[in-house]
Amino acid sequence: LRVQGPRKIGLTGRNGAGKSTLLACIRQALEQRPGIRAAYLPQDSSELLPAEKTPVEFLAPSGRKEETEAARTLLGCLKFTPEEMEHPVLRLSGGQRSKLLLLWLTYSGANVLLLDEPTNHLDTDMTEWLEEYLTRNKAALLMVTHDRYFLDRVCSDILEVDQRSISLYKGNYAYYVEKKQERAEAAEARRESDLNLYRRELEWMS
Repeated sequence: LRVQGPRKIGLTGRNGAGKSTLLACIRQALEQRPGIRAAYLPQDSSELLPAEKTPVEFLAPSGRKEETEAARTLLGCLKFTPEEMEHPVLRLSGGQRSKLLLLWLTYSGANVLLLDEPTNHLDTDMTEWLEEYLTRNKAALLMVTHDRYFLDRVCSDILEVDQRSISLYKGNYAYYVEKKQERAEAAEARRESDLNLYRRELEWMS
């Protein structure tokens, strides 16, 4: 993956095509590249959160007053109650954990974001917040999501995994669907042409 400015790439394909595996492989490859600071959010992100720490402790590990107050302010913006800010991460819901990790990502200093189904467990408000953040963020993005509307609004390019091959479409999801339809129609036309050729050959042989 060549990172050329803040490109926003959506990774799409059928279930089982290997999208998540490819994302993880790209993450490993980027770790060897100098100057690349990649932040990775897997589908099962529970391993990234320390179960015994509170959201405030996770976001402000130094414990400094000014850092802790900033963490509380940010959590409040994401509708964490004062009580939830002091709960161990283990007791948070899936949606709250996703919010906490996304908040952490925004302050990770990464210049490449690798996100696997980031809208899982998110409500409408949080999805809109994430869309706005990813759109204006200057980091490059490679994302897997089944949310077609989210994909269409955020991504500038679509990378399709299909039958062990990869195709790049330089446009949003709507552009990708249009081009896929054109390719399907062209393939069908070629198939019909081949069938006509076979019919003529069979007639000749008869």
